Amino acid sequence: MTPLQRKRPVCFNNRNMIMHKRRGFTPLEIVQRIANSVHAKRSTLTANLGFTLIELLVVISIIALLMSIMMPALGKAKKVAQAAVCMSNLHQWGLAFKQYFQDNDGRANMGLGWVLPLVPYFLNIEEDELVPGRVYSGLLICPSAKKTQLPIVQGVDQKGKKFYAWLEWPGEGDDESGDVGFKGSYGVNQYVVTDLDDRNDDEGGRTWDEIWHTANVREAAYVPLLLDSARGGQTPLPQDDPPAFDGEIYFSEPSDIHEVKGFCQNRHNERVNCVFLDFSVRPVGLKELWELRWHRNWIRDRASTPRPDFCTITSDYNGWMCHMKDYATD
Repeated sequence: MTPLQRKRPVCFNNRNMIMHKRRGFTPLEIVQRIANSVHAKRSTLTANLGFTLIELLVVISIIALLMSIMMPALGKAKKVAQAAVCMSNLHQWGLAFKQYFQDNDGRANMGLGWVLPLVPYFLNIEEDELVPGRVYSGLLICPSAKKTQLPIVQGVDQKGKKFYAWLEWPGEGDDESGDVGFKGSYGVNQYVVTDLDDRNDDEGGRTWDEIWHTANVREAAYVPLLLDSARGGQTPLPQDDPPAFDGEIYFSEPSDIHEVKGFCQNRHNERVNCVFLDFSVRPVGLKELWELRWHRNWIRDRASTPRPDFCTITSDYNGWMCHMKDYATD
């Protein structure tokens, strides 16, 4: 047998593989290797796809959980910010009232239409510069109560309007300013701004002995001047009842009772913001409204008048203030 006739061993090198592929043949090892590679890629792709879906669901669940936790916190933060802006507004009002008192020999003889005389102090324009037909607000608005409520109807309950602003036309009947309106969320203590020229005069149920004729009084830090309110001004009495429910707004006829309801508006976490006759500003608890010195005889009248029962549920009161802090003093 010649060397050429000897059978050479088959060697599957790269050259042979290419030759076999060209002839349509593929070694079994190559086929198995390719099959294993394809299977591995499919397995890897499937595993990666399943992990991505699970991860996406987990991320969505975490986001939903965080949103459910953060939403109340964001709402609370918004209310805190609104209360802070409200306090800032009242601080500016304290400065405006202080300047007015200084320019008028310490007296607030502005009467029931208290907004008009203060125009130069909070709008920085003169009263005769007011534009007919325009509604002014500016510092009158608490950020918690911006939306204007329906027209005020005397003696009719305005339910659910504690976050609404009042709209009044204090110059009505006056040729110079009767068509100028003011929109606001704060109300004044009418015992401070009413000036009675005659000792026998009685304006809106306020008598000479009750009126604070000047800011220079010993009790000034306990006398409310301007605070959150559903109306531009009111005259509380010791015998006034609390609102029947959270959000009730009651407007009484002149010389009637229960006008404290207009101030008892739960806008700032069971408190209202107030500037006092000494021009300081602080929050006031809703029950504390019955303990403030609204007029000169308040301490005497308070001692002889039973305090409201905040916890007994009746047909006119649902007990919504029972759990609040009590400020009663003897």
